[in-house]
Amino acid sequence: MYKLHYAELNLEGDIPCFEFKTIQKLIKFIDEKTFNPINRNKVYLFVTEEQNHIFVTDKNIFLICRIIPLFKGDRIFFLQEYSSYEEAYAVALAMKEINPLCYEPDDNSK
Repeated sequence: MYKLHYAELNLEGDIPCFEFKTIQKLIKFIDEKTFNPINRNKVYLFVTEEQNHIFVTDKNIFLICRIIPLFKGDRIFFLQEYSSYEEAYAVALAMKEINPLCYEPDDNSK
């Protein structure tokens, strides 16, 4: 079973979770939601369940669809739409704040 928490750009309320029995159905759903001329002014943040993999893109959503099958077993994914890279990267940075590589070390630690 694959789960996708998909937050559209102007979402109000909780992020809906969609469930798919096959990876192909998940990919088809993402493709249908994102392959639209209206979506060309959106930035997508794609995150795996463990937040090990975070992807930010505006045009290469098809690459994300090609990457998804590499994750084996039942998986949870997150796909969020933003109006700018600034906003998407801020969210991505917040997700990675626990990682010691998130920020440059200060001069005192050298």
